[in-house]
Amino acid sequence: MKLITSVCMILLLSTTVAARVITVEKDGTGDYQIIQDAVNASAPTDTILIGPGRYDDFWNFRPDLNWDTVIGVTVDSLTIKGVSSDEVIIGPVIPDEPGGLITTHGIASAMDLTWLVVEDISTENTDRGIHLFPSGRIRRCVTRNHWWDGYLIEVGNDIVIEDCKSFDGGGIGFAPYGPDLVKAEVTSFYANNADMGIYNRHPNAILRNITGEDCAHVVSAHQGHTYLTESTMTNCLLGISSHGAFAFDNVFVFGSTLADYLWFSGTIANGTDVVFSGGIPAGQNWGTMAGSQGEINIHNSNIGNSVISSVWVNTHGGPMDAIDLTNNYWGTPSAGTIDAWIHDYNDDPGILCNVQYQPFSDVPLSNKKKTMGGIKALFR
Repeated sequence: MKLITSVCMILLLSTTVAARVITVEKDGTGDYQIIQDAVNASAPTDTILIGPGRYDDFWNFRPDLNWDTVIGVTVDSLTIKGVSSDEVIIGPVIPDEPGGLITTHGIASAMDLTWLVVEDISTENTDRGIHLFPSGRIRRCVTRNHWWDGYLIEVGNDIVIEDCKSFDGGGIGFAPYGPDLVKAEVTSFYANNADMGIYNRHPNAILRNITGEDCAHVVSAHQGHTYLTESTMTNCLLGISSHGAFAFDNVFVFGSTLADYLWFSGTIANGTDVVFSGGIPAGQNWGTMAGSQGEINIHNSNIGNSVISSVWVNTHGGPMDAIDLTNNYWGTPSAGTIDAWIHDYNDDPGILCNVQYQPFSDVPLSNKKKTMGGIKALFR
């Protein structure tokens, strides 16, 4: 028994000793001055704490893919943490011209890792900001001026993004990819002046408290289930679009204010407790919502009018299953006015679908929040 106890104590002590905090300071007061040197000296479960400054020491992390990276992570289960995203900046002052033979990254990981945590760091002026393959957590990070992706997640099956921001992206703010992803939870994500704020291509995405401003496109759902709640989108070309390739794709929207043009195509879109206000995308007087395939169900919502129409149906030569917009408030008690705001078969016989909007509410409806347990139940 004493021998077993002693062995257990040795294992416990060795595990405790293995989890170290390695410091990086540009002024030489830490363990290292270059972040990659700290990563190379680390072991699984270590934390690398980065002090203030701009870090732009690129190296050829993936010669087979021509990736130059400031932080290339090859050690599993690390935590890489800055003192704050305002003070720790990864990337050059002046960005390289896009489209070159070299792809630059702020942070990238090896494909065979299983877990990684990145916190309180900004990345700037690289092709991609944070590109991770394993599962993990990204918290309180900022990406700016990335030509392709601010946050790109591949392979990992358990991803949580919390309190992160993306500014001035020529490509995508947050992009989860890969068929192996079990879930991706994004909470408090802000996208400003991005070509696309969130591009979802995995089976289960929960997006909560998403804010999109001055973006070409805020949320694009291309595969699987996308759940959006407590979100606001303003002054964007597209608020939400869904272009799923599979009949089982779903978009769920709860408790959100979507003040821009929404496009549903090839998916089944289910929205409840949503505020829609009329959008005028890119100077075009189109509807607040449009649909071309699949099925749209939106209820208990406040739907505003755009200059020409609130709902514009375009079936591309094939019938939609249904557009059920009953039990909503349209900003008017007049059925005739609502009917005039809807562009469907009654306006164009080539459109093989009518919008169902009666009965409707005569008064505005309140938004309701859905519990996280209720959200996650949708994906079981």
